[in-house]
Amino acid sequence: MSYLPCLGCGWCCLHDQCPESHILHGYLARCPEIGWDELLGLYRCRLADRKKYRELLHMGLGCCAPLNPWRGKVREREEESGKEEKERGREEESGEEPFLEKRFLPRTPASKKL
Repeated sequence: MSYLPCLGCGWCCLHDQCPESHILHGYLARCPEIGWDELLGLYRCRLADRKKYRELLHMGLGCCAPLNPWRGKVREREEESGKEEKERGREEESGEEPFLEKRFLPRTPASKKL
């Protein structure tokens, strides 16, 4: 797999928590370890400050999602992330399953063995 340099656009971390974030914080709609660095003009992961996490998450290898639409314009996206969280909240209130669960994770009857 070829990688492009990481630009700090935040696309990967704002959309999904990494496994280490899940272990540390449980499932959250947005990883609390990612933050916008105003001075550098990019997103930074606080876990990157610790060698253990850099190795576990293969940090420094570059972007493994080179076609993501955010690479073209790195900017703070808190506003967009907030909209997604509100949408998820509305789905939970309505009792509707989140889109990804409906689309990609079909439920199987408990009696059905895999």
